Amino acid sequence: MDKAVPDFADKNLQHELLIPAPLWDFMSYMVSDPEIEKAKHERIKKLQQVKLEFKEGSYDVEARGHNNSLPMKVTFSKEKIEKIEVDNSEESEGLSEQVFKRLPKQIIEGQTLNVDAISGASSSSKGLIEGVAEAVKLAGADPEVLYVRPKPVVKWVKEVVEEETDVIIIGGGAAGIASALRADELGLRVTLIEKQSFIGGAISISGGNQVVIGSKLQKELGVTDDTPELMFEDFMKNGNNKNVPELLNLLANNVGQTTDWLTDYVGVEYDLKGGLHVLAEYRKDRELAYNHGGHGFAGAARSKMANSNVRLLLQTKAKELILDYYFKLKQKS
Repeated sequence: MDKAVPDFADKNLQHELLIPAPLWDFMSYMVSDPEIEKAKHERIKKLQQVKLEFKEGSYDVEARGHNNSLPMKVTFSKEKIEKIEVDNSEESEGLSEQVFKRLPKQIIEGQTLNVDAISGASSSSKGLIEGVAEAVKLAGADPEVLYVRPKPVVKWVKEVVEEETDVIIIGGGAAGIASALRADELGLRVTLIEKQSFIGGAISISGGNQVVIGSKLQKELGVTDDTPELMFEDFMKNGNNKNVPELLNLLANNVGQTTDWLTDYVGVEYDLKGGLHVLAEYRKDRELAYNHGGHGFAGAARSKMANSNVRLLLQTKAKELILDYYFKLKQKS
């Protein structure tokens, strides 16, 4: 029972392990060639012993980000990477901010390219790492040496901190942001927990269109005879009567005043120049885009959040909801 179980199956042991061909093919990602693995480990050991020397100076490179190219300038002394500067102006605001803050710091402090991508921003992370690797080549060194160096050490704090708040919101997408800002507006103490490195969620990269029935904007753009009843009927028809009536009624009767709140309080801007969308599925024009799409909504929401009293915890996971004894008694009564 004390025998260690290998992480991979030896490719030569299929018959000895009595594994049928279909299953063996399915688990191919777990099958390895011992000789190849041994050679790979030997190569890594040799690379880890290499001491790099760079041609001193700054090198301009361009890597691929989430949206566009990432112009970068990487500066070297003879023995180390000294500075990484990235022009991230074309990247989605919020999505990649942590990439350009944390990864250069980790690469420089550890003198390694063996760093983890930032959750939710893998394209920008990969682009930055590859850009530095390209600069290493220009400086006359082998980036493979930096790829096999140890990862930066993460120091975990075991201290337990207890805090009190009136409202905890889990998830910083559009709904979570709106809930947090509204609760804050009402004077409640609010904590917003988001597992990613940014808030905005899917709306940050969405097209950014919204129904605005009953809002001041819809009326300003010329539609004054739309009603929640008409919207309900249109949505039910378009949804083949599969929509949940209670939720659809809730949306139809409240989205107008919510749109006004987003405009007046949060600062979300709509594409008034583009106007209401003319769509065959609606008897009245009631759809409007955000300025700069969902990215524009997320940017305005992040700006409002930064100027609120909401306590924001990024890269934080909610693992368990613990109900106290008093709450359980109330639920039973």
